[in-house]
Amino acid sequence: MSVDDGLAGPMEDRDADAVAAVPFAPVAPVAPVAPVAPAKPASAQPRPWMYAVTAAAMLVAGFAAGQGFARWRTPPPTPPAESEAALKAMLEKMVAGTSGKGGEGMVSPIRLTAIAASTAASNAGGGAGGGADDGGLSVGLVEPGVASLGEVAPPFSLDGPLSGTTVSLADHHGKAVLLNFWATWCAPCRHEMPFLQAVHDAHAAAADLAVVAIDVDETPEQAAAYLDELGLSFPVGIDRDGRVADQYRIGTYPTTYLIGPDGRVRSMKQGAYTNQYEVEQAASLIVRP
Repeated sequence: MSVDDGLAGPMEDRDADAVAAVPFAPVAPVAPVAPVAPAKPASAQPRPWMYAVTAAAMLVAGFAAGQGFARWRTPPPTPPAESEAALKAMLEKMVAGTSGKGGEGMVSPIRLTAIAASTAASNAGGGAGGGADDGGLSVGLVEPGVASLGEVAPPFSLDGPLSGTTVSLADHHGKAVLLNFWATWCAPCRHEMPFLQAVHDAHAAAADLAVVAIDVDETPEQAAAYLDELGLSFPVGIDRDGRVADQYRIGTYPTTYLIGPDGRVRSMKQGAYTNQYEVEQAASLIVRP
């Protein structure tokens, strides 16, 4: 037995005892690794336009739902026939309450029918923004004694609002004439009257334009009180029976004709002027430079 063998035995025993005395921590189990999902191909990725289409579809659906709710809450419109009948009944009642003795001031059936038909046509065309209503002037038919574009304006002579006064188209021969048809109960007529008066005053010195107004289906007393209230001084004729209004195809108040110095109808406007400038612009088309 060698020296090394004698020493190795006891030392190996001591090393084994030392290793056995060292504590060891338990080893934690290894968690299983989840499989990695394969990457989506580029064609499967969402596109930006898909978001835009989805948002647009949602917007359209919301708008449609809102429109449906609004129609559900809005009462149905009055049928045109009922509206026309109601207007005619209102006019008959109003005029009957203001007529004088012997039926003076009564609106003729022709005038009532024309006004009601004009309102019904306006309703069918979408109100003020509907199709233009030229009163039959541009149909290409010329009727003797009835206003037509390019033709000589029908002559007339009417009593004025004051006793002993008359107004006629012949009084203004050789002048441009702004001929306005109106009524005291017409709110748009009242709105434009100050503009007509201003244009009348502006052309009084030059005497190149005459502003003439015709009160339809009313009495001189009604017209006189109205003119005095608004301070109007241009010539006014009283068309008691609507005869002149029928000659000029009046179905809407106010209606204004522009008649050139040659006495021919240049144009016609249905509805009120909104300001003085608009009246001046219209007058400039017929006043000689």
